[in-house]
Amino acid sequence: MPTRSSPPGNTTLAATASDQDGTISKVEYYQGSTKIDEATASPYTVTWSNVPGRANDYVLTARATDNRGVTTDSGSNEVRFTYLAEGIGLQPMRGACLRS
Repeated sequence: MPTRSSPPGNTTLAATASDQDGTISKVEYYQGSTKIDEATASPYTVTWSNVPGRANDYVLTARATDNRGVTTDSGSNEVRFTYLAEGIGLQPMRGACLRS
């Protein structure tokens, strides 16, 4: 079920990350080149607060950093926010996988 809130809305972003030869230090979330927030412990979830109060498409990326400073990006995930009468709906686009 999509996360729902009133515009400007909040939604939860989540990623799964692991490191075969160490540990994950943090997972950072970006909307384009703008950092949204970071999580430093599993489960790597953050709340994206004050998502702009209009329907729009966004490109989101998660970046995992391990205990040695090595980073890996998730690749771009395009999502579409659609404002409904009761709140905001989050909809993955082009095969993106999102958890709410």
